Amino acid sequence: YGDHRDLHYPLRRQRQMCIRDSYYITAMNENYSHPEKPKGCDDGIIKGMYLFQQNNNKGKTKVQLLGSGTILREIISAAKILSKDYGIDSDVWSVTSFNELRRDGMETERWNLLNPDAKRKKSYVQKCLDKTDGPIIAASDYTRSFSDQIRPYTEKSFYSLGTDGYGRSDTRKNLRKFFEVDKEHIVAYTLSALAKEQLIASKEAEKAIKKYKIGQTMPNTKLGGFSGLLISSVYQVSELIYVFARDPIIEVKITNKGNIYFIASSFF
Repeated sequence: YGDHRDLHYPLRRQRQMCIRDSYYITAMNENYSHPEKPKGCDDGIIKGMYLFQQNNNKGKTKVQLLGSGTILREIISAAKILSKDYGIDSDVWSVTSFNELRRDGMETERWNLLNPDAKRKKSYVQKCLDKTDGPIIAASDYTRSFSDQIRPYTEKSFYSLGTDGYGRSDTRKNLRKFFEVDKEHIVAYTLSALAKEQLIASKEAEKAIKKYKIGQTMPNTKLGGFSGLLISSVYQVSELIYVFARDPIIEVKITNKGNIYFIASSFF
């Protein structure tokens, strides 16, 4: 239902309202049954996030879980485990566009700075999350900087999970475990965040980390340098080689002596 709404909105703007915009749809190649569409979520789909599910049947401790793309399914599964095994309530948010949320936050921030005497406006992220309880855990199958885009637009504690690191070939299950965005890691990190906020005892987080066999002392080898790029394609023009990665474009110049220089790095 998200894709249907995403397609309808730009078509209406371009065909009926004659607004010249450019749009694109990001499609995943994982097949799964889509959940039923929540009532009243159409505007949220376009604005960047909407409340997918509330789990309020256990106790007073609560967390805000934000999932994007296919990792939303891991978030939903993690919410069930948190409720059943640990008595933690949660709000599950489906994030359709961290980029759109960032744009809205920047525009709201700009308006507030240019109108210091007026009543301050709230970003859409603030409107969604300000009156909720608990820290925010945001997860996607992109790098952490992707969800970190909205960090400045909430005063809540914010923890991001993502697939930073070197590209690999494996099953989806193994890859999500390796990059720590599967349901077990989400549960463990959520409990640890709640313990840090002094909302639960730290022993609960420790038990979960041991239960799911998460290495606490292992170095994070998934981070760092050029080796962390997920390269998708390479092509050469003259003496310049362009390397397309998941996040940045790195422009590499190779001299006659074989030395490699990184000319520029830009994110878009």
